[in-house]
Amino acid sequence: MDSKTTMLKVGMWGNAAFSAATGLTLVSASGPVAAFMGIGKSSALLGVGVALLLFAAHLAVAARRKPIRAGEVYLLSGMDGLWVLGTIVILASGAAPFSHAGTLTFALVGLLVAQFMVLQILGVRRMLRSAS
Repeated sequence: MDSKTTMLKVGMWGNAAFSAATGLTLVSASGPVAAFMGIGKSSALLGVGVALLLFAAHLAVAARRKPIRAGEVYLLSGMDGLWVLGTIVILASGAAPFSHAGTLTFALVGLLVAQFMVLQILGVRRMLRSAS
């Protein structure tokens, strides 16, 4: 990893790994996860799991590109931003009947996604600055 893309790749690969692990968990254990979270519909979690696996694959492909496409990083980071915004809206509105553990888990996932988003945006900006 060269120094101009280290932060970017850490953000992208970390995001891909976390998204894949979360997606696999939701696909393979949506029922127990729904029970833990305090929500009744595990089918919604199954759908989120599949979407996360596709997102993780896109991140991995994007991180392997030479050169990395800045626009693609911004698109993926925007998707992370929508996840974070959705997390805030769901938690603030009480739209999901989460258990206490579910609320805490949901909030922590949102914070981690925000961290990946920031690493990616700062990393792509650093990459672009060093290229000019």
